[in-house]
Amino acid sequence: MHPFGSPPDSTRQSGPGTLGALVDAMPLPALVICGGQVEYVNRAARTLLGPEPVGRPLDDLVHPADREGLSDALDRCAIRTACGEVDVRLQTHQGSVDARVEIMPLPGGGARRLGLLLHDLGGVRVAERALQESEERYRLLVEHSPDAIYLHERGRISYANPAAARFLGLSSPDDLIGRHVLDHIHPEDRDLVAERIATAARERRAITHVMTRFMTYDGRGPLWVEVAASPAYAGRREQFQVICHDLSERLAVERALQESEERYRRLVESSPDAIYVQVNGLIVYANRAAAAMLGVARPEDLVGRHVLDHVHPEYRDVVAERIRRAMENDDIDPYVVERLRSYDGRDLYVHIRAARVRYGQDEAVQVVLRDVSEQVRTLEDLRRTDQRLREVLDHARDMSYRMSIDPLRFDYVSPAAEHLSGLASEQVRGADPRGILAGIHPDDQEGFVTAFRTLVSGGHDGDREPPVQYRWLHTDGTYHWYSDNRSLVRGADGAPVAVVGSVRDITDQKQAAEALRESEARARALFENIGDAFLLFDDALRIVDCNERAVEMFGRPREILLAQGAADVGARLAIAGETLAGVLEATLAGGRPRHRAGVELLSAAVPEGEPGAHPASGAPPASGAHPASGAHPASGAYVDLAAYGVPVNGGQRVALLCRDVTASRRLEAALRQSEQMEAVGRLAAGVAHDFGNLLSVVEGECELLEAMLPPDSPAAREIQAIQLVAESGTSVIRQLAAVGRDEQIEPEVLHLNVLIRRNEPVLRRLLREGVALELGLSAAPLYAWGDPGQVTRVLTNLVINAVDAIAERADRAGRAGLIRIATRPAHLDEGEARALGLAPGRYAVLSVSDNGQGIAEEDLKRLFQPHYTRHRAAGRHGLGLSVVYGIVAQNGGTVLVDSRLGVGTTFTLYVPALDPAPSAEADGQVPPG
Repeated sequence: MHPFGSPPDSTRQSGPGTLGALVDAMPLPALVICGGQVEYVNRAARTLLGPEPVGRPLDDLVHPADREGLSDALDRCAIRTACGEVDVRLQTHQGSVDARVEIMPLPGGGARRLGLLLHDLGGVRVAERALQESEERYRLLVEHSPDAIYLHERGRISYANPAAARFLGLSSPDDLIGRHVLDHIHPEDRDLVAERIATAARERRAITHVMTRFMTYDGRGPLWVEVAASPAYAGRREQFQVICHDLSERLAVERALQESEERYRRLVESSPDAIYVQVNGLIVYANRAAAAMLGVARPEDLVGRHVLDHVHPEYRDVVAERIRRAMENDDIDPYVVERLRSYDGRDLYVHIRAARVRYGQDEAVQVVLRDVSEQVRTLEDLRRTDQRLREVLDHARDMSYRMSIDPLRFDYVSPAAEHLSGLASEQVRGADPRGILAGIHPDDQEGFVTAFRTLVSGGHDGDREPPVQYRWLHTDGTYHWYSDNRSLVRGADGAPVAVVGSVRDITDQKQAAEALRESEARARALFENIGDAFLLFDDALRIVDCNERAVEMFGRPREILLAQGAADVGARLAIAGETLAGVLEATLAGGRPRHRAGVELLSAAVPEGEPGAHPASGAPPASGAHPASGAHPASGAYVDLAAYGVPVNGGQRVALLCRDVTASRRLEAALRQSEQMEAVGRLAAGVAHDFGNLLSVVEGECELLEAMLPPDSPAAREIQAIQLVAESGTSVIRQLAAVGRDEQIEPEVLHLNVLIRRNEPVLRRLLREGVALELGLSAAPLYAWGDPGQVTRVLTNLVINAVDAIAERADRAGRAGLIRIATRPAHLDEGEARALGLAPGRYAVLSVSDNGQGIAEEDLKRLFQPHYTRHRAAGRHGLGLSVVYGIVAQNGGTVLVDSRLGVGTTFTLYVPALDPAPSAEADGQVPPG
């Protein structure tokens, strides 16, 4: 007795019901199981699982690792009589497939019967792999083709396979690149071939089966070849693909014939269909599939048997008459269905195709048999399972429907309609679809109608259209998103009669997709606006993405940066003891982040002899000294690097984060310099105080001695000499006090331009022969707060330093010395001021430049240290530049140095600028500009 019970007589007598046809046409694989055995599968399930899943245990179709989970899910659904789902890997005849199984309890009988719907989760990955395999097969086919294949553009060869190189007598396909196709054409055939190429290019048509002669580059030839050429496109460039087959020797023809016969033999031997050849009713050849189908161990066991021996007794007379008519009248039925009985006792239904062929010297008939027994059994099963299929559809979560075309109405709507739309299936079934479809969102109606008309008119490749997505007004008053998967049903005459489909509510998926898009947009905005430079490298260390900060940091447009790799970016990063590529490769290999702090960012290449411009720095200028030469000089900028792996689409990429720490490093250096100068200043102030007390005693004693001696006494002159030395010591005390910021100063509003012009005569007296002084003062007046004596001391020290630098220049012959004093206003924004260690605002800028010898890097690092001097040979005491730095810092400013050996040096002073008060103008304290 059948486990589900016998169906009603009316069901057994009639053909498959409407619902049965609908379920069998469903795109989703569907099964019915009972007691762990498969009772029914629809067409999609047979395609997925193989031709004979019915009657097999369900565990045979499931990967062993997933059987326990599926069994638990089946038990839960059966016990609770509720639907459920579980993800498993199916064992199909094509391999393992990831699928989601929806489980629905089915009523009827005492046995536990469940319906299963299978959703393929691996289709996209399979399609991608298939495409890659197809491209790889084509590449391998061309590379390993025995025929010479090459591409040419306007006659010049741009690609050749190895066979082309061997055929034309060259060692490598690369030797053909760039040659003209006419170079290896026989001289007598070149004009004709050139004309054919020109005609094919002009008319954009292929050249087929053209015979010509080739001359090889190693002296063989001429060789007769058959040429086929067809247009091929690479981007917008039109090329021709040429295939050359060697016809020069008869052996090649015979070999080609043998290969053709061998290919045919292999095709027949590997065919899944049973194939045999019979002469006068006796089998003279059979393939392995024929032996398996007809129940013998080897194909040789069929040779010599009569074809009627394996025909079912009821069909033998019909088949015998058909064979007789075919042999006498050459009338072969091309496609018939017969019933066979195999030699091991099985009854089979087969489709037979027969064709007359030559077998040796005999006229023969080739017969191809395809087993259709499964299809016959399936039709019988459909008659018994119509009710079961209806139960499966009634419990499915997706709404299934059938809509007739003429008249237009819903013939069937599954109960899931109420869950999806809020309308009971009875409300939809029999109603005019126009009223139901009026609830589609106005923006989606045109697309829905167009897709429906295209399906009905046969506008798709096949009778199944891609899923249509639209919004429909749910009875809850909100629009829901739906996916409609439709197929066309044709009648016996081939005319469209109905549309069947399934509808799924995808509102949650749409909302999730929209949330994902918004998340990606936020992530992209963060990526582009983050203050750090960000670069993403692939596993070959090529840049695949970067943000705007990376474009700014590395000074390259985005399109150029994306064409570069780790070596190009690494050339700008001075990573101690290793390369950027090494850091990234270690990150990819080890999987853990790599950090490098304080990496110097190198500037672009600077031509030899061209002065560089040192970036603004709040540290002592020596820290930013420009090197004398180098392909990638230091830019004075520093970054912290962080490299970490990023999994993308199953692969691995590596991200590089570059954080600019230049300002913080400069502030740290400025702090260290300030602390050093403060300590030195306290020492200098104490020395100046004690030394001043001693000089006061000396000067007082000199005055007493001078008063006691007559004016014409010889000793008076000695006393005056002692007084001059004491006055010189007083000057040293003032310098020490300036370093210690303990000098008694009288600040006022200064007009810098006027003050410089007043000191110009004094400054010129400091110059040596061959040295000129040039002023480049700003047109606008510049006002600052300070002591005029201190400013004069700063100018004097800088000019003396410049004179000494010009005197040290090795190539001064024929090159005049020049010292230039310039002023200009400047406004520093927050970023510029932070880099200089200053407060944002307006500043007066004073620069003193020379074309002297320049300052070496080791001197730049200690330039402002007290008692350090580069001009010991000139008798300098070493306090000049430290005095300059102390005075400028005391007035709230800073000093920058830009120097290159053999080119010159520029000292740039920033001091806060002032707007002069009207009273100062009236009092005459500020000279007119």
